[in-house]
Amino acid sequence: MYLSKIFAPRLREVPQDAETISGQLMLRAGLLRKSASGIYTYLNLGLRVKQRIEEIVRQEMDSHGAQEILMPLLMPAEPWQATGRWDLYGDEMFKLTDRKGRSFCLGPTHEELVTSVVGSERHSYKELPQRMRSWSRLSSAVSAIPTRNCRSTCITSPTSIGMRFAPGMALFEAVSSR
Repeated sequence: MYLSKIFAPRLREVPQDAETISGQLMLRAGLLRKSASGIYTYLNLGLRVKQRIEEIVRQEMDSHGAQEILMPLLMPAEPWQATGRWDLYGDEMFKLTDRKGRSFCLGPTHEELVTSVVGSERHSYKELPQRMRSWSRLSSAVSAIPTRNCRSTCITSPTSIGMRFAPGMALFEAVSSR
């Protein structure tokens, strides 16, 4: 396809509602358009960039033995209530009730669900560890990318930092170097 045919309207001025520099640059470059606060529509070039990033992350995650799974956006309340995070999130979590009275949420993360799924299938310590990754369609982000501030891991000592984060940090460095 010719560049002249691609729908990528570029902006000369910085949009008033763009808060971050990266957001300003992506809006001005015609990669995406803001639908609402934190909600964006990917235009053709932005979608191509996003797909390329996903491809790079998939390749690196595969090379480190991570298995891809696809998890639902709408999650039952039970795993969240079991961990206590149902109440901890409070009004920040989008919650709803179906016509039969069952509670659900649009899960901000997948830790509770992946723990219940994998936990119910593992029968021996010999089957561990398992590395799973899941693409979040809600935020169009990779939920399994290790970050430098891994909130869900409990750090007890400086030596545990190295032991817990070494594989994840190697993966993080491999992805970010590409």
